[in-house]
Amino acid sequence: MNAAFERRYGYSRAEVLGRTVHELRIWEDPSDRVHMTTQLQQGPIRNVITRLRTKSGEIKLTAYSADRIQFDGQSCILAVSEDLPEYDQQKVN
Repeated sequence: MNAAFERRYGYSRAEVLGRTVHELRIWEDPSDRVHMTTQLQQGPIRNVITRLRTKSGEIKLTAYSADRIQFDGQSCILAVSEDLPEYDQQKVN
């Protein structure tokens, strides 16, 4: 959770901390997240095209990358996404 996430997805830090992505409904298709976590068991993922939902309900087509890290003794997922507003949506899955 950082300032870029707050700007992009419309959530404040207080709204996100302690809640899951399922509670926030960030993944348009929850099976995309299941697929991502499965892929992460094999190693980092890079630039997977997916759709993520903002607080207002807007769907953003994104390139999503993630890796597992240890942070303060806890296993975490470090993820970044980049909006793809010009990407041809007909080419997506």
